[in-house]
Amino acid sequence: MADLWLTPVKETGAAGTISLGGERIRLGGGEPWGTLRGKLQQLHPRLVPLFKANMLLGDEADADDSCGAAAIDLRLDDGESILLGAGGLPASHCALSFFDRLLSPAQSLQVLERLESSGASSDERHLAQTIVEWLKAGSAVIVLQD
Repeated sequence: MADLWLTPVKETGAAGTISLGGERIRLGGGEPWGTLRGKLQQLHPRLVPLFKANMLLGDEADADDSCGAAAIDLRLDDGESILLGAGGLPASHCALSFFDRLLSPAQSLQVLERLESSGASSDERHLAQTIVEWLKAGSAVIVLQD
């Protein structure tokens, strides 16, 4: 089964440059993430969306505009931030389109106000609180599938 990573995402100073925060959290495929994800998707389909990590990077030498670069091994488990775009790794056009369509942190926070916490497990509440903290710090939040 593929690993899932709850990941803060922030646009940096340079246009089109995205930072994937190193404070990513590895999620289990079942509880509590499965339950929380269902609740989030009911609130808004683009709230904490999923993206396949192998499609993040672009290969500048690839003329067919395919997403993903097989030559670059992306490490999600090292706790380091990953910079995509100017001064970092080349982002695929798929990744740039995905990031362009993310809800802003303010929009996400507004939607999350409707999240019901009653009946949620402590692990589920902890994940929801982490998402809220990252959003308040100005980061969008996504899930990367490794």
